[in-house]
Amino acid sequence: MATKDQVNAFIAKLAAIARKEYLTRDKWVLPSVCIAQAALETGWGTSGLMTKANAFFGIKAGSGWKGKVYSSKTNECYDGKTYTQITAAFRAYDSLEESVADYYNLICGSSRYAGAVNNGNAESAITAIKNGGYATSPTYIKNVMNIINSYNLTQYDTWDGENQGPANKETHGCYRYRQHRDGSSKRRQHCKG
Repeated sequence: MATKDQVNAFIAKLAAIARKEYLTRDKWVLPSVCIAQAALETGWGTSGLMTKANAFFGIKAGSGWKGKVYSSKTNECYDGKTYTQITAAFRAYDSLEESVADYYNLICGSSRYAGAVNNGNAESAITAIKNGGYATSPTYIKNVMNIINSYNLTQYDTWDGENQGPANKETHGCYRYRQHRDGSSKRRQHCKG
């Protein structure tokens, strides 16, 4: 079990990395969802997967994965009731930043998770990720949402840092806009490239 200091350090470290990915992508997942999934899957960064493989997420290394792998025991729930312990090969990385970038590439690049992409509602996004086959636990959505709510992780979901609720980023010509709750848009930054 992680200590309060470990939890706070984990959130601070991952929030910075997840927000960077979120703010620089046209297709994104909310940082709160990313942070909560990583917390759940690595025991707040204390698991072997995290400490030995630089992996914030338990993303399995399928046949198409060409990178490093880390084998570890994991519990899977195939019937919605009974957990089975298996040994699986997980994706491993040279850095934590690579782990987060790969998570965003996976979620934002697969049609299985389309409902989570550019979705400003954390519960709807994690539901789409779970229903896309990302996790087998029947309590995965509830567990992720408990972490988001308990640690106020939605504070990291703003586009402009004004903490005005879930971001709805849109690109108009060469400028990115943040849609506020009241429907007004504010020009945020000039797009590069």
